[in-house]
Amino acid sequence: MWDVWIVTGVNENLGSGHFQRMAALAWRLRHRYCMRVCMRVMPCVGTIPHEIQEFIQNDVDGAQLILRDMRDSSIEEIAWLKTKGKVCVIDDRGMGRKIADFRIEILPHYVKTDDIIEGNFLYGFNFMRSLELIDAETVEKNIDIAIYGGNKRTKELLISLIPENARYCLVGGEKIFLGEKGIYERAENINYAFSLCASKVALSHFGIFLYEASLTKCHVDSINPTDYHSRLSDCAQNRIRITNFGTWNSLNVNEAQKTIRLQIQRPISCEIFPSQILSTALGSIDAFIEGLFGML
Repeated sequence: MWDVWIVTGVNENLGSGHFQRMAALAWRLRHRYCMRVCMRVMPCVGTIPHEIQEFIQNDVDGAQLILRDMRDSSIEEIAWLKTKGKVCVIDDRGMGRKIADFRIEILPHYVKTDDIIEGNFLYGFNFMRSLELIDAETVEKNIDIAIYGGNKRTKELLISLIPENARYCLVGGEKIFLGEKGIYERAENINYAFSLCASKVALSHFGIFLYEASLTKCHVDSINPTDYHSRLSDCAQNRIRITNFGTWNSLNVNEAQKTIRLQIQRPISCEIFPSQILSTALGSIDAFIEGLFGML
């Protein structure tokens, strides 16, 4: 029997954050706590990091604890999972959460419930692993803006808000692009975490990227596709300092550009110590794992 079976997914609808934080959790459970852990990633659109591929197990006979992290569940799905073991749902507002054995919320939500456990934040696998690979003791903040767009259209819209002559980086997956004046090219010598450590401002929709950027002492700005994401950005201010520009439909372009220019001129920090950032991120994931022990 497995100790922990993680059920998650990644596609355009779910985004990558659920998978990223569960991959980081699986890695830590196995390599720090020597636990028997596996993952089901369905749907799976995109490339799974090679370090995580060994965890993939789409069905199991049983596990002491099943962690489901892929938004709203149905009663039928959770009932099926409970035939395999105790079930803990994460950030789940679907009907299935009512019959889960445990409910954890990591991200904020504007509708409060009294039947949940608040979990420590989980940073993503790509963020954690790329932090480990930074060999510099300090990283200077010499990039004005880091952008995560999710798709090509959103990326282009975000770039349109960048002040003239600002230096920016586009992040997503394993590729990092550096740009200026609308022209950008792939950067071969920096990774994801380095790009955040080196940036003064981070611009994206609500999601794990903004939390990781906040940890690396970026000004954090959100522009969201829906009112739902915008409300979550407002709720997130109990954990991170975030400037929410609302949705694309309600965006005041001039005010957003003015704010971004001021943030570039007044960075939160001039340099970052990657080892300290990694230590904080690992401390948060370990605190989350401590909470899981009582469920096993």
